[in-house]
Amino acid sequence: MTADFDEPDLHWRDKSTTLVLLMGSYLVAEYLRDCEEVGEGSDTTRDRMTAALASSRDKLDLAVFGERGAFDPPSLEELCRELSVDDKYALLVELRLADPFFPYQFEMTKQRDKRRIEEMRQLAHRELHLDRDAAVAVDVAMKVVALEFSRYQKRARGVRGWVSNLDAKDWLVIVGSGAVLAGAAIVAAPLIAAALPAAAGLSGAAAVSAGLASIGGGSIAAGGLGMAGGMWALGVTGAALGGVAGVTAAALAGGDGAGLVQAEVLKLCISFELAATGRISRSTAEFEAAHDAIHDSVSQVLAVELKRNEKGSERLRALQKLDATLNFAGDFMTNRIGTSSS
Repeated sequence: MTADFDEPDLHWRDKSTTLVLLMGSYLVAEYLRDCEEVGEGSDTTRDRMTAALASSRDKLDLAVFGERGAFDPPSLEELCRELSVDDKYALLVELRLADPFFPYQFEMTKQRDKRRIEEMRQLAHRELHLDRDAAVAVDVAMKVVALEFSRYQKRARGVRGWVSNLDAKDWLVIVGSGAVLAGAAIVAAPLIAAALPAAAGLSGAAAVSAGLASIGGGSIAAGGLGMAGGMWALGVTGAALGGVAGVTAAALAGGDGAGLVQAEVLKLCISFELAATGRISRSTAEFEAAHDAIHDSVSQVLAVELKRNEKGSERLRALQKLDATLNFAGDFMTNRIGTSSS
């Protein structure tokens, strides 16, 4: 997947989910650049970040105006004015996990990650009109899920079979370096969208936009941003590609589909934690139902793939890790509810 944005099929008046995520990601990257030391010479890290931001401005120009030039897109506040609190949290989950400089790479050091949280706190308050603690709550939820994921991996260690394929580094790859899966970094966006058939032949924001549109998530006015934060499965109906099972199966048909779905499952766990702590209004039962639907679909695909791939193949390992991640997610949700009710 590349970040090229050659098809400016978005307009800000449509309040595209993709545009909101691009804008939010740009603001985070800009803050990280501004915090970088000036340094000496003409080829500093700050200079390289500035060059990467210029590319992001081009994408936003194309998205808003259909041409490069005057960088004057609508504010994030304007784009998010009609969003529900749940949708705003979904945006924060995406920004917490995404690579803000995609497709260019800058190490997300602890200091830079801390600065990312600082900017997210400001965005939550200034642009989204949430408490500044909203960004902290998302960070805490992510760390809760990461800790439980690590514990689950340790319990699985030594068990014979595919469960032992689940590695703690999977979480670090997905979260620690900004959703780097199958060698491709993904800009802030519901990752599942880029793997859907409607996105075939497109790339970057255009691919995400097309994928979102195929599951009814292209427009914020239609509740599109609810597709972010791993919550896409909560909004898919039977009329859209056969529902959650159909969307999951379609995504898995792609080369890196298992990795993308795995990332979305972990996002789903983060959003579940936000629901369990009362940060969003969605019920935890909705997340459990979405998880079960995804797991059923993955189990069916895995049963077929086990008969069609060589043992130990990369594709089988990816599907087995996804299945193990879904087992973790099911345990996490069940135990979390038990803890809350005790």
